[in-house]
Formats: sequence, structure tokens, C-alpha cells
Amino acid sequence: MQTLDEMLAKHLLTPEQHHDISAWTRWAKTPEGILNMPPPLARAGAGQRAGGL
Repeated sequence: MQTLDEMLAKHLLTPEQHHDISAWTRWAKTPEGILNMPPPLARAGAGQRAGGL
């Protein structure tokens, strides 16, 4: 979660994206489950800038 918090602090994620990705990783629990993250969340986590840029 530290990486997600850092991305939020650097404005690379919106608060909503941070919440959604955090919730997914808590739900998935395993690396395999996290890799099955829905594409919109995965794109956000891959560095899509907050604000849709």
C-alpha cells in the first residue's frame, strides 16, 4: 500500500482511484488475484495521471 500512498501524494492517482485500487488489493489478497484487476483500475495503477491526462 505504500506505493499507492506515494502515487496519491504525487497526484498520480485521484483519491477515488486510490480507494478503488486499495479495495481491490485487499479483496484479491494474492498476487494472482491482484493481476486479475479490472483494466480500468490497472490502467490507473500503471501511472495514468489523475484528471484523465
